[in-house]
Formats: sequence, structure tokens, C-alpha cells
Amino acid sequence: MSRMEKLHLIVGLTTVILFSGTGVYLRLHQPPMTQIELGQRILLRSGHIYFLFSGLLNVIAGLRGDSHRSGKLSLIGSILLLMAPILFVIGFFVESTTPNLDRPVTASGIFVAFGGVFLHFLEFTGARTLRKRTTGS
Repeated sequence: MSRMEKLHLIVGLTTVILFSGTGVYLRLHQPPMTQIELGQRILLRSGHIYFLFSGLLNVIAGLRGDSHRSGKLSLIGSILLLMAPILFVIGFFVESTTPNLDRPVTASGIFVAFGGVFLHFLEFTGARTLRKRTTGS
């Protein structure tokens, strides 16, 4: 297992565990979630789910194996995936508590996560195509 895979697993599993903490925060939130205006409640819950989403992406990235990860695209993709939970937790605690529906930090987290997955996809498909060309199959 490479260092990057270990880092993805550590960040991913830590994020999933911290996701439980944000769930407790929502459960204990004052005023209770049922008394909060619907738009604000949706912002809090969606931020909560985005946080889980980023943790699971990192867990999967950590479990994939090294066969196609030697390129620069995968490295940049990994850095982006590792940044996503940070952006989502900032968005959860900062943006979800304001009445403003504009969420630039959370939106950045979504784009960063997408970019990370997309770069890994490009690296994977490029490596796979190259293997097919060199092995003739």
C-alpha cells in the first residue's frame, strides 16, 4: 500500500467518523432542527451529507490499488480529493449557519471532489489504453 493510499484511507475514515460527530451536532442543535426554517435545515443536512460523500470518496481512493497511479494526473486528483473534506467541513460550520443561500466554499468542495475523481478517471483510462496498446490485447 502506497503512502498516498494510506493517506486517503486515514483522511477518508477520519472524515466518516467525524461525519457521526456532525450528526450529533445536528441532533443536539439549538433550536431543534424541526424548529429551524426549511431552507436552513436543508443547508445543514446537505452539508452533513457532502462531508460523508467526501470521506467515502477518499476511502475508495485508498482501496483502489497502485496499478495506474504513477502519473501526475492521479497525484493532482489525490490532492484534490484530500482537500474536499476540509472544504466541506468549513462549509458545514460556516456557510450552513448563515441565512445566505450562496455557499462558495461548499461549491468549491463539490468541484474539487469532481475534479479529483475526473483526473483519476483520466489517469485510469489512459493507463488502461496504454496497456492494451503495449500488450496487443
